[in-house]
Amino acid sequence: MFLTLEDPRARVKGSRDPLGLQPVWSGFGRHIIVNLTTVTDSLRGFTVLLLGRYFGERLLREGRIEEEEIVDVFLRVEQACAYARCLARRNNGPGPGRILGIERVRRRISGRSGLVRIGVDPGATILADQKTYGLWGLFSVSARVSKLLPNGPVGLGPEAAKFVEGHYLPHLTPVFERLQRLVARGGELKLNPRSPVLTALGRVLGGQLSAAERRFYRTYLCDGEYCDHRVGGRQATFRRQLESHSKLGDPINRDELVSIRRAVLTSDPELARHIDRILALEALLAPSEVTFGFLQTRHGQDPADVAATLRERWGESMRHLDPDGFAAIRDEIARLAGEDITKCMAGVHEALLVGDYEAAIRHLLGWNRFVMTNRSAGPWVRLDDGDALDVRYRGIERELPTGAAMPSLWRNSYFVNALKALAAQTAETSTGGDP
Repeated sequence: MFLTLEDPRARVKGSRDPLGLQPVWSGFGRHIIVNLTTVTDSLRGFTVLLLGRYFGERLLREGRIEEEEIVDVFLRVEQACAYARCLARRNNGPGPGRILGIERVRRRISGRSGLVRIGVDPGATILADQKTYGLWGLFSVSARVSKLLPNGPVGLGPEAAKFVEGHYLPHLTPVFERLQRLVARGGELKLNPRSPVLTALGRVLGGQLSAAERRFYRTYLCDGEYCDHRVGGRQATFRRQLESHSKLGDPINRDELVSIRRAVLTSDPELARHIDRILALEALLAPSEVTFGFLQTRHGQDPADVAATLRERWGESMRHLDPDGFAAIRDEIARLAGEDITKCMAGVHEALLVGDYEAAIRHLLGWNRFVMTNRSAGPWVRLDDGDALDVRYRGIERELPTGAAMPSLWRNSYFVNALKALAAQTAETSTGGDP
């Protein structure tokens, strides 16, 4: 099992993921992608992480800060880099390569003073909780699993430190002492794009990737070559197949995974087997998620009436579901979700296969009940004394997919989208996410 790296989005609270899907698909995804999470899709995010850790360790070694100040130094480095990246690039929208905290960064850049404060107080941080929801909180574990970071809050792994000193420090040499003072104690930063500090950081964080950068990030991040659980080079093989059989700029879909499975069936049957298992799992998770979301909009309705609506939309059954495929993954689901939830999932699978939508609804309600009981919370949807749907957490009205769309329906990432993003950003023509 390769579950040591927890996805930040898999830390489920009671207010989301009512079917507890994330821990399940995360477990299946870890057999292929061992070091990334759903949020680690920015190459330059990792670059900033390395710079922040490097400056903190160096300042500590020189006796200019205490160890308890390491995180503060990191947050200041992240802020300075965010302003440099924002001023240097044309597109600061959401998506891979995004700048965490971009809304505050934009707002401060558009201010009239021409200065921003670099610090750790609420008036300087770029997120409400920058330590938790910035790069320190979201990227550090992935970088540690990738062997870019050692255990603990200080410094870099030996090869990462060597790479920063050899590849990035030469660009920062003219402003190095000035930058060290800024991140050690905080201060004001001029927002003139031609200012020496912002120009130097812009050279590091923007422009065409060098061949050395591509090799470094591909080896450590895209291919996970130094992870403790390398799964026989499976991730590197999968990355190469993504480049050949998918559009790296689009989210993963069933057709792409089917193509990759077909391509590796002979050369890497173990990778093909794990793709098969993901395909079988998502064939159940996607319609289950859609159906439960629909139930959240049907307060007071009879399950039989809701089932009739689903049958009219989706047809008499979901024949694309594979009972043998589900049977092959049931034991692993039980290890990840528990036997009670697995029995409900099996009931939903069997009911959808034969078109018994009312039975599927009732199994889904049990599924949600067990998930929420494990969180010491109440179910989102239950049946009242009159056997009508009692919706306690109302959903958003959305059009149901068509029956024709159900066999290819895909809702979960299995960490593939993060790998796609990093593969795209490390391609030979890439700018690393920052134009």
